[in-house]
Amino acid sequence: MAKILVIEDEEPIRENLLELLAAENFQAIGAPNGKEGIILAQLEKPDLVICDIMLPELDGYEVLSYLRKNADTEMIPLIFLTSQAERENIRQAMNLGADDYITKPWQSQELLGSIASRLQKHSLWQQHTQQELDSLRQSISNSLPHELKTPLNGILGFAEIMMMEAERLQPAEIRSMAENIKISGERLHRMIKNFLIYAELDILAGNNHTLQSARECSPISVVSWLKDIVISNRNETIEIALTPISFSLSPPFQGG
Repeated sequence: MAKILVIEDEEPIRENLLELLAAENFQAIGAPNGKEGIILAQLEKPDLVICDIMLPELDGYEVLSYLRKNADTEMIPLIFLTSQAERENIRQAMNLGADDYITKPWQSQELLGSIASRLQKHSLWQQHTQQELDSLRQSISNSLPHELKTPLNGILGFAEIMMMEAERLQPAEIRSMAENIKISGERLHRMIKNFLIYAELDILAGNNHTLQSARECSPISVVSWLKDIVISNRNETIEIALTPISFSLSPPFQGG
């Protein structure tokens, strides 16, 4: 059951919306102003937000701006439901990242159609995220077994030669073999790191609750995270480059 947050200061309108949504089998929650709306969005993580523009405490534009800047709420679809029908208001809303703009008086079917469309779009995005995650897991799974053996064979091979021929090897030969062991060791180290990444992906993919928690709580969305992972197969080596990202968690909204 999808959860929808309604932010509307006029109580009769808010109650009508909540009743309409409940009748359509949505879990509907309401907030009477922008400040409480933001707090509820953080706490409840709704699947969609319906928001008026002219609100006390914080107006709809401020609500939308905050939601889009906060990692926990940036991907939640938002529909403006307002009496402001001027072109500049619509443009401002879209520039801030609104998903739709419906003017009052509104028709139930128009609103429900917009809700269905936005929820479907969001669901498709989540499916695409899962497909990218599955594809990455499969690529690593197919490549790692062979890649782990190759550097290990190099280490064992050179080590065996050094042990068997220790008395006859020249210092330059020993140094050359040691360098090759070091190269193979570094390659094996990279492979082990990649395997640990694969193990984490496998845990995520096998646990829907964990995957959903990662989507909701991580400051970096799964899609953008996957875009920072580059897989390349060169010289029989699979390398995964993770781009370092620094971030700070937004504090809970307290209003002001």
